[in-house]
Amino acid sequence: MFLKKLKNSERGSITIFVLGTMLMITGVIFVSYFSMMNKSSAQTAQLNKIQEEYNQSDSMMDQVYEQNLSLKSEKIPASDYGAEVIGYTCANNSAVGSWKILYADDTNIYLIANDYIPYNYIPATSTGNKPNRINSTSAVYFTNVIGDYPTGTASISDRKIRALSNDYFTKGYTSTSNNMKSVAYILDTNVWQGYAGEYAEYAIGAPTIELLFKSCNEKHGTRYGATATSSVGYYLKDKNGEGKYDNLHFNASDGLGDSLYFISSQSKAQAMWIASPGGNNDNHLLSLNTSSYLTYAEYSDNLTGGGLRPVVCLKEGVQFTKNGDGSYTITGM
Repeated sequence: MFLKKLKNSERGSITIFVLGTMLMITGVIFVSYFSMMNKSSAQTAQLNKIQEEYNQSDSMMDQVYEQNLSLKSEKIPASDYGAEVIGYTCANNSAVGSWKILYADDTNIYLIANDYIPYNYIPATSTGNKPNRINSTSAVYFTNVIGDYPTGTASISDRKIRALSNDYFTKGYTSTSNNMKSVAYILDTNVWQGYAGEYAEYAIGAPTIELLFKSCNEKHGTRYGATATSSVGYYLKDKNGEGKYDNLHFNASDGLGDSLYFISSQSKAQAMWIASPGGNNDNHLLSLNTSSYLTYAEYSDNLTGGGLRPVVCLKEGVQFTKNGDGSYTITGM
């Protein structure tokens, strides 16, 4: 009898033990399950947060990319012509105080030196000849260099360089006159390569009259024009697109009085040479002088001459960002 009770008691203890163990195991399983669920939920939340931040970052990157893309593939607004450009350098960078945006078309952006370059940085031709120096910091004339360009217009063979004087060359004009030999020197990209840095397609010694007028007309709403009427060179139209002039007087409000084009100081030179022949004489080049005249001057003018402000055509695809002060910074290709 006693043994039977003991046996029953042992069975009950075993049953209780088994049940207790099973409950414990079940509890552990539930705790582990809920812990894993909580951990999984936390991980999911963290992953969602990371994904959200990534999407935001990706969106911001897209916005920056699109902004840069718009500044490289669309024209910089004409109202920003004259803005300083930061980040452009070249071998002769110390000759240029700063670069300004001169013009932008659908493919390229053109920069111009903000001032006349010093004589020491005016380059020599392939034979070592340099323009003649006048007794000032930057003023020169071209007697010394014309002998290196005996073929005149034939020396200007690059399609893109000829396009800067489109009206002249599309009319089929050719010239071996002294004014065109002088122009050939100013437009010789090999000579001016010291101003063509990493981001440049080419550099030349001065703007052509067509490039200058495109910039001014877009920025100021003027209608200046330059027409090649013969192989000698260009005649000019006034700010209303009228007339036929060999020189034009302008006021500060007439567009050409903008400091982007017009340098009033005579400390370095009394005029800026323009890389275009004047139409009234085959010895004349166009120039913009400190007396507020867009006029002509002898290629051999050893009294006043003119200064040179190199122009750089940037490569297609150069990217910019616009700064808060209105300047632009080159950010790459």
